[in-house]
Amino acid sequence: MRGEAYRDAINADYSHEFARDREYSMMVRYEDAGKSETGTTIKCAACGKKIIKSTYHRKFCDDKCKNYYWNRVDGKRKLRARAFNAK
Repeated sequence: MRGEAYRDAINADYSHEFARDREYSMMVRYEDAGKSETGTTIKCAACGKKIIKSTYHRKFCDDKCKNYYWNRVDGKRKLRARAFNAK
């Protein structure tokens, strides 16, 4: 039993690290997409899918990815999303 508790604690630590790494990589893709010129190929800030930047402000492939990104990165929206999903 003690070994299982240790394994669970280690997995919990890694899951938080993985979430932070995922959020960081999304923020980097968001910044890169913002700096890119219109007409170039960029990666969606949320999912990493390659898309063509059709307008100067495009950073996501669709609204689902836009909402996913902002619900993970923005602190206030993250809390609201967690509270909404808990119901």
